[in-house]
Amino acid sequence: MLTPINIVCRLSDMGYKIYYDILGAAAYAGVT
Repeated sequence: MLTPINIVCRLSDMGYKIYYDILGAAAYAGVT
């Protein structure tokens, strides 16, 4: 059973992953 807390945790985990993927790509593009 998914509780609201579980859903929020999953969404924030995905959000951080996407955020760091974009941040990493931007940093990589800036360096090269």
